[in-house]
Amino acid sequence: MEVCSICRKAYRTLWTAPDNLWKKLNGGNEGGLMCIGCFDNIARKNGEVLYWECAEGAYPIYPGKAKNNSDK
Repeated sequence: MEVCSICRKAYRTLWTAPDNLWKKLNGGNEGGLMCIGCFDNIARKNGEVLYWECAEGAYPIYPGKAKNNSDK
């Protein structure tokens, strides 16, 4: 379980964002932890509408195509 650096709440959802989007919405910082809700709120305040994708067994591959174990 991780703790969001914005709202300070614990979260279990594992998620990822492309580096350029993360840096843009995280003040240029490469690191840190943020829950999906806070990241989405920051994105909307910056005029970005995010598309969320769910994948099993692996992080999604950008742009928008999930990779699973059968893609080997």
